[in-house]
Amino acid sequence: MFLVYGNTSICLFGECSVSPRNKMHTVELFFDINCNDSIFVQSKTSERTNSLTIKTSDMLVNKYVDIATLDKEAKKDYIDRHSVFIHVNGQAKKGEKYKVKVKVGDQYLHPDDADHYIAWVQLWDGEKMLAQANFTEGALGNAPGQVEVDFNIVTNKKTLKLTAQSFCTKHGLWQSEEKVIEVAE
Repeated sequence: MFLVYGNTSICLFGECSVSPRNKMHTVELFFDINCNDSIFVQSKTSERTNSLTIKTSDMLVNKYVDIATLDKEAKKDYIDRHSVFIHVNGQAKKGEKYKVKVKVGDQYLHPDDADHYIAWVQLWDGEKMLAQANFTEGALGNAPGQVEVDFNIVTNKKTLKLTAQSFCTKHGLWQSEEKVIEVAE
């Protein structure tokens, strides 16, 4: 399989077996990503072309719910251990390093198993991704824990609108609440 990409388009090429007779086909997948509205996906083989448009508003992004309002312990555990939190200390200053800590989970620990772990954590300022940290299974010593990442960012903007995202290999994409940071001169 190989990948070709442009500014907002990604094209994957590869071979796969297609049921019911395990016949091998060369498949081309084309993704056209319009960050404001939708993702257009098209698959092509020598026999057919399929297309699908996914509205970004229909995509599932999990967000924190105040666990104090929940009755069931299992639901509290599930939400808390996947939720992403942004922690900052002190005043951000233009042109200087500013430490932003992103933590997955608050009161509950997340598994670190071969099929269930946090694969990555990202820090965003509005629509711009500032940084990403990637993990493999075992990054927490194959024991439940909380992923924590310190990002040092430098900005020349007056205001930062920070959000963080993480991806659990079993439960998908999770996003923090927005944290607005006023940046001093």
